[in-house]
Amino acid sequence: MKIVRALKFTAIVSLLFTQAALAQSVKLNRPGESWVIVWQNGSASRQGNALMNEPGGIDLIMPFVACVVKSGTLAIITSDTGYFKWVVVAEGDYQGCRGVVSPGDI
Repeated sequence: MKIVRALKFTAIVSLLFTQAALAQSVKLNRPGESWVIVWQNGSASRQGNALMNEPGGIDLIMPFVACVVKSGTLAIITSDTGYFKWVVVAEGDYQGCRGVVSPGDI
């Protein structure tokens, strides 16, 4: 029983340190734009990007948007899937907003 507890504790501590290592402060920046869209999730990002250039695009994408922040806004990467980066906005009007951005937005 002590071995099982020790293994569970080790797994939890390892997970916490791994997550802490992933957290990284970055500035969100979309080249050539004054804003960056933080999408609700990866699926929302794909759908929103597909609709963005359609007629009425801005209205079509709003259900997929977590928030829109100014370029240069500080965020913290909490997870990196390679294709998307999960972030938490760390300053400004949308501090605390959570969602995904593409690697090109960092």
